Amino acid sequence: MFLFKNLSLKLKTLRVLIPKRDLIILFIMWFLLGYFFIFYPILTKNIDYEIIDKKIKVKSQFLKDNFKTDILLVSIDSETLSETEHKWPWPQEHWAKIINDIKEKGKPKAIILDIYFQESKTEKPPESFIKAVKAQSNTGLVAIYEENETTFGKQILISPPIKEIDEAAAFTGISQQPIDDDGKIRTMILHDKRINYKHIAIELLNNCKIDIPNLSVFSDIQTPVALLDFPVSYRGLNQISINDLKNDDRNYEFLKDRIVIIGATASILHDYHQTSIGLISGPEIICNTVETLGSSFLQLLDDSISNRIIHYLAGVLIVMLFYSDLFKQSSKQVLIIWLMLPVFLFFYSYFPKAHPPIELTWLGYTATAALFVLMIRIIELADIREQLTEASICSDFQKGLFPEKGLTDESGISCYGTCIPYQNAGGDYYDFFKLKNGNIFYILCDVSGHGISASMITTVVKSLVVIETTNDNFNIDSLFNKINYAVLNLTKRKKMVTIVGGIINTKNYEVSISSAGHIPAILKHGNGFEEIALPAYPLGVYSTERLKKAQTVIKLENFNKLFFYSDGIIEARDWNNQELGFDSFYNEINNLPEIANSEECIKILLNKLKEHTKGRDFVDDVSLLVVSCRRKDAKKETKESD
Repeated sequence: MFLFKNLSLKLKTLRVLIPKRDLIILFIMWFLLGYFFIFYPILTKNIDYEIIDKKIKVKSQFLKDNFKTDILLVSIDSETLSETEHKWPWPQEHWAKIINDIKEKGKPKAIILDIYFQESKTEKPPESFIKAVKAQSNTGLVAIYEENETTFGKQILISPPIKEIDEAAAFTGISQQPIDDDGKIRTMILHDKRINYKHIAIELLNNCKIDIPNLSVFSDIQTPVALLDFPVSYRGLNQISINDLKNDDRNYEFLKDRIVIIGATASILHDYHQTSIGLISGPEIICNTVETLGSSFLQLLDDSISNRIIHYLAGVLIVMLFYSDLFKQSSKQVLIIWLMLPVFLFFYSYFPKAHPPIELTWLGYTATAALFVLMIRIIELADIREQLTEASICSDFQKGLFPEKGLTDESGISCYGTCIPYQNAGGDYYDFFKLKNGNIFYILCDVSGHGISASMITTVVKSLVVIETTNDNFNIDSLFNKINYAVLNLTKRKKMVTIVGGIINTKNYEVSISSAGHIPAILKHGNGFEEIALPAYPLGVYSTERLKKAQTVIKLENFNKLFFYSDGIIEARDWNNQELGFDSFYNEINNLPEIANSEECIKILLNKLKEHTKGRDFVDDVSLLVVSCRRKDAKKETKESD
């Protein structure tokens, strides 16, 4: 259980997130999916057919030069049928002459007659034919083997050769290659102990004293079925027609010391079958079975339930191992393994003694991986939902840090601000309010980064602002020092804060401006605008002793406006990734109507900002604080000057 500690925790979390009933239904569906894949082979057999076809093609290419039995097919082709004086089926006397000529003139190592001779009810086989088969004790006959489905189960029908011929033959065997549901031959029955017959290829190799490497693999099985490879077909089948032998005795030299298969290749005789490599004749299939058995790569077909369960569970275990504490889990890695697993399984499928149902391993992996990915995704979505909820709460809380509305003083000073966070919670903070002495305090700060961590720092700044401004001897320097100390100790230099703030004297209209690393403020007046640049270090980087602050004092005239803003405005980008920039922002400020108040200025500037971005989201928190002046003493001063 130690290896699956992380997985166990995820399952416990899932039990909390999902109702028990839904969780049980999810696992039942996963179980039923595996049950149907395992116990209903019909669902996966088409995939297995494709795998076997590819395996046979690859292995046949490899085996074509790996093992050679020197087989020659003596064919009964269309030309031979047309030029022979006898009609098909040929009389046994004619066959006796053909066999005698092949044995005496060709001297082959062994012969297989892939011809079925019908038994006559009135006549026995001619003695000449029996002697021809018996001569040299190297001729084998093929018995017809059929397995039919009946209402009482499988019924085996065996039609052995005529008794006298069978007794004369050196060996007799079956040549049974089951036809799959898609009409293709991919396998061969090696023997059937119920009828005491072996495959003709096994009898041939035993007669020629050629070892069968994997004989012990299937000798104890009642009816073993093996995959049929086609190395002879890939290498190119050596064949010669009976007509070619008859027309030129020199052709018999090709038969010497070879294994000769005599069979029909004429299309009119209908002895052609679909296989993994295409349409080939029955005698050519026998040639391929001989080389398949003689190679060391014989592989049985085992579609037992136990084998299917093992391979399905192997896929399940791969997923569980991957999600153990030994590996770092990610959906991307799961997908990569899912794509690579079929390749690995395909090469693995060559090594077991029985062809493994590797499609079940892949399906077991797929079903289990899908279940695990779904469970983890549910947990992730729950985490995201929780984070969004927390962010929403944090956003609502942070909104409480900002002034609920603008401030307009009797002196004609008005303040208005806005903040649009990049995420639900941002790292910008602004504030303004009246002090005990009637003056106005204002501040705007920008915390590095985004999200909840940055918003927490703004909460700290707000708390210090509230505490410090209640003091009778309040001053900006003291506030900046305490903010610097708090940020430095809380974040260990992982966060920094740029701040601009000060006090507006409502009697003489003087504005003190203190800056700690913040971008320049803008003063708009009748003749245009000017930057108020106050270079200094941000807070939270250096100790208070090393802290450098910049300060200045300006006097507001009638219709003057002060703009304090965060760099999110300057960095706002359109779809071409073009930033707004300082120059464009300054031009927009310069074009503002002189009589516009603070709120109107912000609305105009935000509209211009949105026009620039063309609907693209801001890439940073956007904050803007405007102080405007409509002095009450403006008329009085004008009259006195007159």
